Amino acid sequence: MPYHFVDPEKLSTPKSGTFDVKVDQWWLVNGEGHLAFYVRKPGSTVLTNPQCNPDERVANLVGKHYDDDFVAKQIPLVFIPHSCSQW
Repeated sequence: MPYHFVDPEKLSTPKSGTFDVKVDQWWLVNGEGHLAFYVRKPGSTVLTNPQCNPDERVANLVGKHYDDDFVAKQIPLVFIPHSCSQW
């Protein structure tokens, strides 16, 4: 499955605009600790499908199902920017 990965530091502080806010979610992260977002088209950078869940067990299950390199990590606060061009 195609994924886009984002350094969590880039999504830790809101800038101007509208955001989805994820609090204490269990994220699928790659070996570099970057947050996984599912993308429908390879190479896409839209952030509309975050791979996170409030339940650690669900995040671990999904991570094992798709990619052995994913691990679940709880991230306290993530601001996912909205972009009208994504829709």
